[in-house]
Amino acid sequence: MLRAKNELQLANKFPDCVFVKLHAPCCSRDDDRPDLADFDLALTIRFGEERIGVLGGSISFGLKRGELKLRLVNAKMPIEKHGLTAPLENEISLEIQNEHGNESELSILSSPTAKTKGTRKYTTKTITKAYSVSTRGTEEEPVWIFEAKTHEGILKGQINKELLGLVSILARTCNIKASFEIHGQRDILLTDGNGLWPKSIGRNKRAIVEREIFLRYISPKLQPYLSFTEIECEQNGR
Repeated sequence: MLRAKNELQLANKFPDCVFVKLHAPCCSRDDDRPDLADFDLALTIRFGEERIGVLGGSISFGLKRGELKLRLVNAKMPIEKHGLTAPLENEISLEIQNEHGNESELSILSSPTAKTKGTRKYTTKTITKAYSVSTRGTEEEPVWIFEAKTHEGILKGQINKELLGLVSILARTCNIKASFEIHGQRDILLTDGNGLWPKSIGRNKRAIVEREIFLRYISPKLQPYLSFTEIECEQNGR
C-alpha cells in the first residue's frame, strides 16, 4: 500500500500571483511489479494579480510566463503518461474567402471601344490554436511551461486537480519536489502603479521606475522559486 509519508506546502511567496498544490490521491499496482505501486499526480494551480505596498503607494503585477519543475527521486513519470500537454498539430485549417470580380478586360456591347476592369481577389486565412501550457524536460525532471496567450497579458485563472501524469515508483520510498520558477523581470508584468508615477510619465521614465521597483521589492523573493511543494511517499507491503 502506498501512503503519503510527508506532504509539505513549503512556500507560496506571492499567493495571489501563483499558488501551487500537488495531489497524490490514489495508487494502482502494476502486474509486472506486484510489490510496487504507481500513482496519479495531480496539480491545482491558480494565477492572478498580486498587490503589494511600496514607496507610499502600491503596485499590482502578474506573470506572463513561468515554469513548474518537478524533481523525482526513486521515481519517474513516463513521457507517454504526462498530462497537461499540448497536442502536436499535424494539420492546419484554412479558411478561404473569395472577393468576386474579374481581372480581365471586358468589352461593353453598346460601345466596342469601351472596356471595364474588375478584380477577383482570394484571401486566405489560417486558423491556429494557441496553447497556454507546453512541456519539456526528462522523465525524472519534467517541466511544464505556462504562458499568457490572452489580451490581458498575464496568466489568470485556476485549474483544479488536473492530472500531471502517472508516477512510477522505483523503490520503497520516493520523493517529489515541485517548484514554480520564473526567469526575471521579463516574465512579470506590472499591471498597475497607484501613487507611484503621474499618468503623464513617459514610457522610458516609467520603465526605469518599474525596473527599480522590481529589483527592490519583487526580485528578492523570486529566488530560487515563487512556490515550492514537496511530497514524500512510502511503500508498504501487501
